Amino acid sequence: MAAITYPLGHKSKSTPAPSATEVLAQAQALGVVLALSDGELRARGNQAGIAKLAQHIRNCKPELVELLAPLTVAPDPAKPLPKFHAAQPWCALDREFQAHYWQCPACKAGGRTRGPLCPTGEQLQQAVDNAMSKRR
Repeated sequence: MAAITYPLGHKSKSTPAPSATEVLAQAQALGVVLALSDGELRARGNQAGIAKLAQHIRNCKPELVELLAPLTVAPDPAKPLPKFHAAQPWCALDREFQAHYWQCPACKAGGRTRGPLCPTGEQLQQAVDNAMSKRR
């Protein structure tokens, strides 16, 4: 059987460095998750996969950070917030009412359906109702 011959320098041929999207695809195939945590690029998962990709991750770190950065989308002013969204004006009033209600023995004893609230509880509940009616 004839010996296989290789051209000189065959081992020194370098392959082009993978792009950031190729690194992400390779990471997924190897069971590695690349993510940003407090602005830092983090790799979790298979240690062998992380070791295999480490140099490629270092080479294209700025591009990876740019790809993984969360997109900041401004809310559409024409689209109203959902009724129970935390940014609705009545939510802050409701939290204030709830905090008072659970600390006030008179409000807990009376409740909204079993009897009257204390004067402060009544004012807070009326403010919540008014803010919610403006939404409709």
